[in-house]
Order: sequence, then structure tokens, then C-alpha cells
Amino acid sequence: MEIIIIGSGTGVPSQRRGAPAVALQAAGRVILLDLGAGTLRALLNVGLDFTRLDIIGLSHFHIDHVGDLAPFLFATHYSAVVYSGDTDWSDSLIRLASGADLLILEAANPTKIPGHLTPAEAGRLAARTGVPRLVLTHFYPPCDQMDVVAACAQEYSGEIIRAEDGLRLKV
Repeated sequence: MEIIIIGSGTGVPSQRRGAPAVALQAAGRVILLDLGAGTLRALLNVGLDFTRLDIIGLSHFHIDHVGDLAPFLFATHYSAVVYSGDTDWSDSLIRLASGADLLILEAANPTKIPGHLTPAEAGRLAARTGVPRLVLTHFYPPCDQMDVVAACAQEYSGEIIRAEDGLRLKV
């Protein structure tokens, strides 16, 4: 495995250090951790093709760690599968998932639990993103006693898939 520090700085401009980004190369794959502003150009400077990234991992959503995400999506017309775990209504998640091919979203419980989405809320959020496919996951036991897809479909008209252990999807 080879690790390449693409940017070792912060969001504060520096001639010496770029915004946070680390590339890992192993077994013919390239994994990029964080995508701070200027990372796309910096990847080219170290000989990596930003259109050939296999995985992008974002440590968190501070702007100095994701500043080149929107330019990356624009430059690559990337499918941008978007995943969100424990969440609640989030305009930033809607912006992130807009234009994605698939959204994997928790729909934890039919009754509201703070910090989680109900199936209907997941549908409402997905509808705002415009994604064509939605996978519902992270179910508390009451969700196994109801039709979470039907509850979600009251708000979302795209394809809805109820996650089950072992489910495989192609994007």
C-alpha cells in the first residue's frame, strides 16, 4: 500500500500546505480520504487521475475537508451514491444527494425518534433530492411490523428498496 499526503493543511490558505486530503493506493485501487479545496488539482500534480478514484471517504463535513466535493461531482458527472446513517431532516444532506443515482437512508421507526427519520420523512427528504432510487435501512423492530415502503411512497415516487441483510444492488 502507498499513502500519499495530498494536502496536510487546513482551510487557512498556505503556500506550503493544501487543504486536507490523503490518497491510498493498494491492489490497483485508489482511495481518497477527504477532498479539501484544491484537491483535484493537487491529485494531478502527484500523478493521480481524479476520474479514476475508486472510493472517496469523507471524515466529516467541515468545509476544509469537503471543499472540492461539488467541483469533483461536476468534473466527473459521478454517480455519487449517498449514504446517511442516524440523521434527521437535513438541507445539507438534500444538497449532497441531489443528482445522485442512489440514496441509502435510514428510516428507523414509524414513530418519530429525535435524530432519526421515519419512513415518511425519508420519503419526503428523498423526494427533495430528485434521486431515482432510494434504499431504506437501519430499522428498529417496529418497522418489521409495517410496510415501510408504502409509508415512504406516500412522499416519494421513485423506486424504493427495503434493505435486507445480504442485499446486493448495481448502480
